[in-house]
Amino acid sequence: MALKETVSVVVPIFNVEKYLNESLNSLKKQTYKEFEVIMIDDASTDNSYRIAEKYLTDKRFKLFKNTVNKGLSGTRNRGIELATGKYIFYFDPDDLLPINLFELLVNEIKLSQSDLLCFNYLKFSDEFPQNVTSIVKKKEFNQIETIKLLVSKKLM
Repeated sequence: MALKETVSVVVPIFNVEKYLNESLNSLKKQTYKEFEVIMIDDASTDNSYRIAEKYLTDKRFKLFKNTVNKGLSGTRNRGIELATGKYIFYFDPDDLLPINLFELLVNEIKLSQSDLLCFNYLKFSDEFPQNVTSIVKKKEFNQIETIKLLVSKKLM
């Protein structure tokens, strides 16, 4: 059996106590188990950090804290530096994921042999948030296309 590639999930956290439990639970329930969650509290002033601490009982979840607010980009960049996985997935803490999303995305990346996979939204089955049937409006990019997009700033 081949080893699965790890997905590094970067979660910037700033004053999202209202959404954080449900959001992190949707990560925890993924059917694809080879992932790490890099939670970075960006100097929240609410209970977000304490809520995130509860997830540290799961060894896939790691929590870091910025002593001063670095903003979304600065916090995501720190997450990339801390990531150990083959794939990076940005996840906003006010979003929810269907339980099979990582499985679907990793399979799509392998099938298309892409260096970057973008998608706008998902088409859900009747069992949402339990199951995703397909990725809608996907776009795969090879390494050269990705670099060109980043340089032209059309991807940001």
